[in-house]
Amino acid sequence: MLVVEDALLLLYGRHRVTALCVLLGILSLQARGSVGFQNGSFLMAALGLGALLLVRVLASKPKVMVFVAVACVALTAIGARHAVSSPFGQTAAQRHAAGWHRFRENPTVGFATLIRKYAAPDERILVLPYNPDVYIYANRLSMKKYHAYLPWEADYAAHPWHGYTRDICVDLPKDEPPVIYYDHWVVWGAYPAEQFMPCFLQVLEKDYTQMPDDRFVYVRKDRLAAAHQP
Repeated sequence: MLVVEDALLLLYGRHRVTALCVLLGILSLQARGSVGFQNGSFLMAALGLGALLLVRVLASKPKVMVFVAVACVALTAIGARHAVSSPFGQTAAQRHAAGWHRFRENPTVGFATLIRKYAAPDERILVLPYNPDVYIYANRLSMKKYHAYLPWEADYAAHPWHGYTRDICVDLPKDEPPVIYYDHWVVWGAYPAEQFMPCFLQVLEKDYTQMPDDRFVYVRKDRLAAAHQP
């Protein structure tokens, strides 16, 4: 899609230098270092550029433009309806049985039930390395300054700018949340937690207990003991 957009932009655009700057700007959204184009910002920019180019190329053919636009929306709807991927390992049949609903709090999901049990509504939790859906499903806010922690954030912690420090190795021991959701994800298949945040794993082992009902949920030991007192 991006290759086609490049060709159309340079073919139909009157300001080719500006067009090249736009393309370089889109590519810079992928500068995090991932392998392949996986960045959400890059995807949205490419789709937005495609929509603008569609209007420009088909400006003299409004009927064709409407047909193409409707076809794109229809294909998107069909693809979303029959998608089988799920962040929580559900099959297509399970997703269809659950039905469509807006993304919202969902206390019936196992990990959400555990989080709500051990973290009060006004308490913050931590989800690492990256899974922001958990905050919404459990209806709990993230730990201040940290809704995620990824390799480039660990690199920033080692080289902070202008006195603004952001290091989970410093902040987590000072304010340990009652519940941590840790999904054991090896970032991009190349960066395990042991490599870029070993201090987090040490805190997890020392002060938290992994829940037998959900291996991703860890509850602070003192909170777990208080909850089980008669």
